[in-house]
Amino acid sequence: MKFTKAQGLGNDFIIVEEKDVPAQTDSFSDMSLKICNRHYGVGADGMLLIFPHVTKRGAYFLRIFNSDGTEAETSGNGLRCCAAFLFHRGLVKTPKVEITTQSGWCQLELLSHHAHRYSFIADMGNPVLAPDSIPFKSPDGTDRVVNFPLPIGNSSLPITAVSMGNPHCVLFFESLEGIPVRDLGPVVENHPLFPNKTNVEFVQVLNKEEMIVVFWERGAGETLSSGTGASAAATAAMVQGLVGESVTIHAAGGDMLVEWHQGEPLFVTGPAEIVFDGAWPDPS
Repeated sequence: MKFTKAQGLGNDFIIVEEKDVPAQTDSFSDMSLKICNRHYGVGADGMLLIFPHVTKRGAYFLRIFNSDGTEAETSGNGLRCCAAFLFHRGLVKTPKVEITTQSGWCQLELLSHHAHRYSFIADMGNPVLAPDSIPFKSPDGTDRVVNFPLPIGNSSLPITAVSMGNPHCVLFFESLEGIPVRDLGPVVENHPLFPNKTNVEFVQVLNKEEMIVVFWERGAGETLSSGTGASAAATAAMVQGLVGESVTIHAAGGDMLVEWHQGEPLFVTGPAEIVFDGAWPDPS
């Protein structure tokens, strides 16, 4: 089975066209679990499965599977990596490409291209803060989950919940040094108030134009970057007036620019790189 490995700021994916998947493959989830394994497979945070032009808009349809085999609604870095793949394979000839995921439609515009490195600005749609749409089981009936005291053990942490087509929980700290991300991440991810689990962002606001974010991704664990996570973190900071309408997100894998005028779509600018093409001998 032919595949391509790509990464967006260290958030890496195995990309497969649906036409290349062997007919005997019973489960995309099992295939993702095996091929994404970093010791016994190719290794990645997730697998992207591309279906050509099957939507009413004529856009490519993208299914996203995490490294644990679960399926995600969308992925910001995955969308950029998918777009890079489409240009890399010569399947797209214009600067703009439309991709549909389970959470909806996204348009990406190619800003620059050098060798196997691409830069895109992506229309990520409108952030959602309504609890039922995240989803989040808000016990007090609030219309926004902002600075909500999330009970954890005998204490609580103030969180802001956002949907970017997938659920996010944003936590702000004065400093991220010493924060037990790998301990706290899975606790919040699996919190019962998030019925579909959640991605988690640990945020330090530097100033009105910059934030540091550490990402814990649902189904993948700690990752070097996340496009929807950066979007959610920026949204949470913007609605609280902590940053302006344009903010640079500093992640372990590199920087992204998030721009959002409330009431309008949110845009993320960032890179994607084709790492290599390969063949997987046993997807079954």
